Amino acid sequence: MAGTSGPVGLAARQWDQVHAHDLYDIECDTAATSAEGCARQIKDFLPRRPAPTAFE
Repeated sequence: MAGTSGPVGLAARQWDQVHAHDLYDIECDTAATSAEGCARQIKDFLPRRPAPTAFE
């Protein structure tokens, strides 16, 4: 069962706060891309990421 690190539904309750900025440095579609493919996208992105990042 997911959610063992907190109450059940915690992620759902935090969704709006976590994604309120609606700005991401990179997005990976985990429904259409394998874990290896997503990791490759992130690895390829890191050397050329924009400055400032979404959190700066």
